[in-house]
Amino acid sequence: MRTPNVAGIAVCLLLACPPLVAGAEQSSAAQPPRRAATPSAPPRGFLILGGGLQSTATTTFGETHGEELYGEEFTWDSRYTFKESVAFEGGIGARVWRNLLTGVTYSRSENRRPATVSGQVPHPFQFGQHRTIEGESSSLRNEEQAIHLSALLIVPLGRRLELSISGGPSLFMVKRGFVEQVEFAQEYPYDTARFTQVVSKESSEKGYGGHAGADVMWLLTPQAGLGVFVRFTRGAIDFSTPSGGSLSLDAGGLQTGVAMRLRFGRSVPRGRGPAQPAPPPVPGQVKGFVLEDRGVIIETAPVYLLPDATRTPLRMLTPGMTVRILQETGDWFRVEFRDQQFGPRVGYVLRKYVERPKDK
Repeated sequence: MRTPNVAGIAVCLLLACPPLVAGAEQSSAAQPPRRAATPSAPPRGFLILGGGLQSTATTTFGETHGEELYGEEFTWDSRYTFKESVAFEGGIGARVWRNLLTGVTYSRSENRRPATVSGQVPHPFQFGQHRTIEGESSSLRNEEQAIHLSALLIVPLGRRLELSISGGPSLFMVKRGFVEQVEFAQEYPYDTARFTQVVSKESSEKGYGGHAGADVMWLLTPQAGLGVFVRFTRGAIDFSTPSGGSLSLDAGGLQTGVAMRLRFGRSVPRGRGPAQPAPPPVPGQVKGFVLEDRGVIIETAPVYLLPDATRTPLRMLTPGMTVRILQETGDWFRVEFRDQQFGPRVGYVLRKYVERPKDK
């Protein structure tokens, strides 16, 4: 038994530039200081789907079997080799406290490889004259299912980028094919014997172990993220083989892949204490901003990255929402608004949706 070589892991990190807010220069008395951008907040719950490669913890192992034949011992050896396989996983989790979440993940992988066999067959008439046979079985299945119970710590790396570190106990359910019997043929004068076939049978066992891993997730939207993950799992499985023997094998291995995380439930903003009463308005200002630069959305309005109504809106602005007007371009206002998830953003909205105090 030997430990497999682990393939290198390539992790691609996505970078993005936040929108650049350009506006008319205001005096310090007329404009309050900007608040720092808020990092992404952990979700109330999440659903994750992914897939990748798993390297098998035990790649090569073998078994020796002996039985009486012609008054001597007929022995055969079986050798098994398993390599990387495609793995799929899915899981669900919920927030426990602040950045700490708990979740459960189900994963499955399967590969098939033949076993090589060799044996020493006694001679029916001559004592001590064993004959050698060699051959190969049909493809034998190595199926591994696992349930991982995890504690997750989410570390924000930016407004859209977050690192998740996880670990916990694992339950492994493994099904493997083993050689049950090696068959051969011989003809008079029995000086040689030839391999004919292998009779195989599958055995299923369960075992316990643990896992640890990490993933880097890029939030495509407030509700969905795409990332890469790496996880190492290991468990001990004791098999009773069909030929009457026993084997102690390791389950699990190194898993790498990509995953999509769907977030649900409203996130809890980071570092935000109880709501404080708003300060009284300063003359010449609306909610702390200069009247001449402000507008109020009078009906549900789409806001676009460019002044083009055929594009997909960045989001929908709700009636009563206050925006800062940065520029007038024909029928469009270039405005700055506050996104609950991503902080200050800039886009274009049609003039008909905006009412300015000086227009009254």
